[in-house]
Amino acid sequence: MLKENLPRRDEAQKLMEEIHEGICSAHQGAFTMSRKVTLQGYFWPTIIRDCAEYMRKCKVWQEFQKVPGRPATNYTSISTTIPFARWGIDLVGILPRGTGNNTYLVVAIDYFTKWVEAAPVPTITEEQMRKFVSKQILCRFGVPQQIITDNGTQFEARGFNEFLQSWGIKHSYAAVGYPQTNGQVENTNITIVDGLKKKIMECKSAWVEELPYIVWTYRTNPRKATGETPFALTYGFEARAPA
Repeated sequence: MLKENLPRRDEAQKLMEEIHEGICSAHQGAFTMSRKVTLQGYFWPTIIRDCAEYMRKCKVWQEFQKVPGRPATNYTSISTTIPFARWGIDLVGILPRGTGNNTYLVVAIDYFTKWVEAAPVPTITEEQMRKFVSKQILCRFGVPQQIITDNGTQFEARGFNEFLQSWGIKHSYAAVGYPQTNGQVENTNITIVDGLKKKIMECKSAWVEELPYIVWTYRTNPRKATGETPFALTYGFEARAPA
């Protein structure tokens, strides 16, 4: 139930501060911020305007916001009606060397729930990709029907493809020259990397330690494609946030 009358202005300010800058935040934009406030059961008449104003005053957001006038990419939707049946996997890097000599990030997104799995890795070999799929996908969500990647050498490697075949997983490649076919995971990477950049400004090489909070923020923020949070679509209820 929404608490339609938030008693004091200072409480609303504290709530916005925790959601936008707190431990489970990633300096998200006004839409996500206001939506997350309502998902936590709060509402007041000027909530959208107040969140937009708060965001405009955030120095971190101003420094890392997207360049005005940048053309949008029209991604081709890859649809599915079964949770965790179809995953897109992509790589991010090179990042500042973090704990464990990690300089890359492996990111996977489920096309139905938009749930994200991400793990830091020191190298991007086919062995690391096999370990990622085993640990982050198979052992947590079961065997998917399909995994979509780009044409990187680690994904084209014989060992990786034989591994997927042994589990009966179809391996599809994003079409050369048409990266839009794996656009959901690439869009996710933009969001996560933006979050990483904001955190790196504060903690530099400690991005590995900050990664769980950044991923948590993505999982508990509503996605425009579904109108729901990945957390709710996965577990059937909303996560309780610190705010």
